[in-house]
Amino acid sequence: QELTVMSYVYLAREFYFVPWLPVVQGWTLPDYLRCVDMYAAAGVDLRDVPVVGLGSVCRRQATSEIGELVTCFAERGLRLHGFGVKSAGWRLYGHLLASADSMAWWRQHLGDNGVAHEALHQLVERLARPLLRRRQDLQPLAPQPQGPDRR
Repeated sequence: QELTVMSYVYLAREFYFVPWLPVVQGWTLPDYLRCVDMYAAAGVDLRDVPVVGLGSVCRRQATSEIGELVTCFAERGLRLHGFGVKSAGWRLYGHLLASADSMAWWRQHLGDNGVAHEALHQLVERLARPLLRRRQDLQPLAPQPQGPDRR
């Protein structure tokens, strides 16, 4: 959880032009609430971001436990994206989610093979490369230390 929060804070600060999605992680409701508290302690009010990812749910997505998590966060004003939420989970609590996704369609229509995964990887690389170039253009490198103290 700490790395998740620290990563989001760093990325949102350093790559501010990318619409990053904070993700709350956990296994039990207290775990998820602790993660929300960590974001708050880092100065991030999750009610102020467009969407918050709900992590660690894909294998449990059709359970009442996840329905309770979604209900709790919806009541707190968070707009959630359900990672790995398939139709069974959507029927239970989809009305409380801002969005959801599932790779089930990918496996159903394209198969679970290396060729399909390589195609997806190449697409993501093509999308990310211009963002990295833009970052380099906008943010000059910090001056490097000179002299014998250089490390």
